[in-house]
Amino acid sequence: MSAPVVAQERGNGARSRNARLAAFRSFFRFVALRDPSSLDLVTRALAIPNKQSDRRMVRSLARPEIEAILAAPDRGTWSGRRDHALILTLYNSGARASEICSLERAQVDFGTSTALHLKGKGRKERAVPLWRNDDR
Repeated sequence: MSAPVVAQERGNGARSRNARLAAFRSFFRFVALRDPSSLDLVTRALAIPNKQSDRRMVRSLARPEIEAILAAPDRGTWSGRRDHALILTLYNSGARASEICSLERAQVDFGTSTALHLKGKGRKERAVPLWRNDDR
C-alpha cells in the first residue's frame, strides 16, 4: 500500500503528517548526535519536506456566544465576580493570557479613562483602553 492511500484510510491530513514528521525529525537529530556514522541517512531523513496545508482562518465568536461566556460565572460569589472581571478584561482588551498573568497594579490606569499598559511578546508595549460596561 502506498503512503497516500494509508493516509486517506486513516483520515490523516497534511497537518497530522507534519506533526508526525516533526517527531521524526527530532528523533533523527538525536541520532545524528549519537551516531555520526549514520549522517547520510540522517541527512536524507531531515530533507523530507513538510506537506503544504491550508491554514484555517481564526474564527471569532459571535455576540451571543460572548454574552453566554460572560454570563457563565456566578457573580453572587467572590470567585464568580473575579472570573467575570477576568473574562471581560480579556475580551475587552484583546490581551494574551500571558500578558494578563504578568499584569501588575501599576500597569492599570484608573483615571478619566481606564486603560491597561500591556507588555507583550518581543517586549512590545501598548496601552489598551477599557470600555465601560453598565450592566452590573
